[in-house]
Amino acid sequence: MKAAAGSHDLSEGPDDDAYEGSAAAGAGDAMEDVVIEQVPAPQKVYDPVDILLDYILRHSDATVAIANDEELVELCKAKSQEFPDDIREFLETIQPPIEVNEDGLGMLSHEEIAPETSAQQSDAPRQPASDLVPQPPRAMEEEDTSRPKSGGVIVVSDEHTNGVCSLTYSPDGSWIASGSEDAKLTIWNAETGGYERTCERHNDTVCSLAFSPNSAEIVTGSRDGTAIIWTVSTGQPRAFLNGHRGFVYSVAWSPDGTTIATASVDFTVRIWEAATATERSVIEGHNAIVMLVAYSPDSLRIASASADYSARVWNVADGTQVSVLEGHSGVIYSLAFSPDNRRVVTGSDDGTARIWLAESGAELVTLREHAGSVWAAAFSPDGKQVLSAASDGTVKICDSFSGDLLHTLEGGDALVNAAAFSPEGSRICASFGDNVVRVWDARTGRILGQLAGHSDKVSHLRFSPQGDKIVSSSDDSSLRIWDLNRLLSMV
Repeated sequence: MKAAAGSHDLSEGPDDDAYEGSAAAGAGDAMEDVVIEQVPAPQKVYDPVDILLDYILRHSDATVAIANDEELVELCKAKSQEFPDDIREFLETIQPPIEVNEDGLGMLSHEEIAPETSAQQSDAPRQPASDLVPQPPRAMEEEDTSRPKSGGVIVVSDEHTNGVCSLTYSPDGSWIASGSEDAKLTIWNAETGGYERTCERHNDTVCSLAFSPNSAEIVTGSRDGTAIIWTVSTGQPRAFLNGHRGFVYSVAWSPDGTTIATASVDFTVRIWEAATATERSVIEGHNAIVMLVAYSPDSLRIASASADYSARVWNVADGTQVSVLEGHSGVIYSLAFSPDNRRVVTGSDDGTARIWLAESGAELVTLREHAGSVWAAAFSPDGKQVLSAASDGTVKICDSFSGDLLHTLEGGDALVNAAAFSPEGSRICASFGDNVVRVWDARTGRILGQLAGHSDKVSHLRFSPQGDKIVSSSDDSSLRIWDLNRLLSMV
């Protein structure tokens, strides 16, 4: 995802001078042994998404635009043509329609990006309302043994009728939850792959979700502007978190279970009491849509990332700002705290991953290892290494203190869509543009296996809490659970 502001400039954020003291204070005392890598800045890489953003702003009343390269690819598929050399001329010729919400946020129309699906839906005969009885999805099906082996797949579900937009494991490993474009939250039994229940109260895409630490509840964020807390055992909503004035892009549940954080296109982060669903803080400071929010392991702080190219760290107790992480020249797609709470890693559209001191906002390490947008960035469970995955088709593993490159993991020329460390840190998985998930040994960088079976982009990957399974979701509307022990026995 990438964002841009139109001719009506976004409102200015707080005065930078207000943060000079906190940004510099304590940096040396807090981490004296950290080496700051100085690397020449790379030349700006041509990015076709910039042309798409410009098209949205010029052909609508939007003041802010968001887009990504996958939308360009889907447009080309819809028009049955190769990726054009002249993207500007291509857009002006086909004139794809634009949606603008009440907050002035512009984007390509979903119907235009996926015309085949829309056509199928519109051509289907309409049933009387009394006949529209919801049918539960079938359990995930066992792999067809007549087909060639595709790694260690054990169960497959193709019951989603729309794209899967969010995916997670419960902390106790019992459940898998998926949120989709059809506004549904679906719960699956993680061991058997059996369907458990569908939760329906949102009226637009479920963008994000997070389990409570005890796995008894789950919170979802939606394009309808609400977040909902659900009871997993019944599938019923326990509370509604109302207050945002636009899409809720990201949700997070604190590790100690006491609070929930939500991030929205209304430029705010909100902190809620999990037990009572009351709003504790409305956090303002970003001057563009807030796309990500994450808790520190000790639950005392949250980090947020915005389309204003910055990340910020906040105190959970009172919502006050701790630091501003400024230096990226593109939208931040990924952020995470280190296991010891002291550092934050970010991955950006500018092709870099950066490691920051959470307390002061000091930039400790800049990783310029990629020639494309960094979609994912994460610390290893021991905090000694950092993973970055990018649209250049590579996953890089670097020392998180020195920035030294340790391993380059490749999957051909295809871009990397998602990547993750296993919970114990021994394995790394990543999905590529060829729709294949690859697994490596994190210590040696040796590839352990390839998980083939999806027929479209694999957008989400999650290791089970025990690290022995991976669940993947795809734009082909399916989920797959892969048994890594079975995979390794086939190597």
